[in-house]
Amino acid sequence: MDITPQTHSASFARKSYLKDTMQLGSGTALAQIATILSIPVLSRVFTPESFGIAALFSAIVIILSAISGLRYELAILLPEEEQDSFFIFILHFVITLFFGLFTGLFFWLGKGFIASLIKAPEIEKYLWLVGPAIIVFGILNGFNLWNTRQKKYKLISAGKLGGSTGTALIQLLFGLLGSTSATGLIGGSILGKALEDGIQGYPVVQKSLWKFKRPARHELKQLAGRYNKFPKFYCPSTLINNLSWQIPNFFLNFFFSPVIVGFYTLGDRIIRTPMNMIGQTVAQVFFQRGAEAYRNGSIKNLFLETVQMLILAGLFPILVLTVSGRELFFVILGEQWAEAGVYAQILAPFAFIRFLSSPLTHIFSIAEKQENSLKFNITNLIIRLIAMIIGGIFKNPILMLGLFSLSGFLTYTFLLFWLGKEIGLKTFVLVKIFTKFEVVLSIASALLLLIIKLFCSGSELISVIIAVVCIFFYYVYLSLRYKSLLGKE
Repeated sequence: MDITPQTHSASFARKSYLKDTMQLGSGTALAQIATILSIPVLSRVFTPESFGIAALFSAIVIILSAISGLRYELAILLPEEEQDSFFIFILHFVITLFFGLFTGLFFWLGKGFIASLIKAPEIEKYLWLVGPAIIVFGILNGFNLWNTRQKKYKLISAGKLGGSTGTALIQLLFGLLGSTSATGLIGGSILGKALEDGIQGYPVVQKSLWKFKRPARHELKQLAGRYNKFPKFYCPSTLINNLSWQIPNFFLNFFFSPVIVGFYTLGDRIIRTPMNMIGQTVAQVFFQRGAEAYRNGSIKNLFLETVQMLILAGLFPILVLTVSGRELFFVILGEQWAEAGVYAQILAPFAFIRFLSSPLTHIFSIAEKQENSLKFNITNLIIRLIAMIIGGIFKNPILMLGLFSLSGFLTYTFLLFWLGKEIGLKTFVLVKIFTKFEVVLSIASALLLLIIKLFCSGSELISVIIAVVCIFFYYVYLSLRYKSLLGKE
């Protein structure tokens, strides 16, 4: 299915979808650009070991903050009544506070044992910050979904921009003041998210708290029961999913060292920052639009349009990274990070297929089939654990990450087609998207880039210049090809 409009009504709907996505994405893009621009400086200020310790701390917070509200925030978009939606937001907020307090107490009391368990004694002095970090990160999940329901995409964008810019500036400030340990990276991350909380939360405090009545306990209990599939299925599913994403940090540290974790972290960040810039934006808009489309029977069209949009946005840059990752990292981040570029090359194909499928997993929420998400994530975690253990047994980080990437590529490809089947989409219709001209053009261009790289072997700078020029002209082509859709309604 081509996203080129065929009728006036279809054109209007698609432009509206793209407008919402781009409105939310504009601020997200600026936010991620701030992050990307800070990386070449941070990579020269902080050591790979510091990045590794900060990554282990972040892994703990990411795993736990995602379930701090028992996933009730996902239900914010579902009620027809605005007041019910706000009550769910309050429910999520309260649960997050209690979760953060109790979890923080646990990590503070058991910091020595936990640091020893994961073979990272350097992290012990930072574990008292886990509780506050969980609250800061967890509350933001609720703000994001509430403001998405209100279609306050500019506010969300402003929050993302302020948070990312604040994180980068605080981390750089720590480094410039001589604190090149993980303290600056961890502190900057928490304070940046707190700033994003403030930006997104201010209108909620200012307006929404006074607009709706105070919820009674029985009303919260009733809504908690109505949407109990989220804590019952999505909470363990999210926990398992985040564990499957963060286990490389723990396994690489357990079998190797924080330095290897640092290489992996920066390589992964370079890939996921631009991917998240688009993917998370699309996911938020798709969730809101998807709920409407599911009710009126147009979910198949929305699914196909979203997949094609993501392919156009992500395929060619990922192919370029797969071909020239080591050279890009060598030139942009410094010689000591060339190994991280190799890791990025290994992870790139997996990152792309996840980029396609992850925003669409909201279909399970929209259809209230959260148990399917749980089944997938359990299977995914088991497969990844096996892959990582094999790599650890052979004491080879390249093998470990290669198996991790291969297993992820296969499982998320399966997920993409499963999601399509869930809404009644035939497999060949989805496969057909991957034969579009832009896909063939991207693959041919990447092969040409590989040939040029082989002839310019030993000259990293030339390879990087050619790669950047190719990406630039690819996006110029896309902007001209789909100019009508990117224009005003």
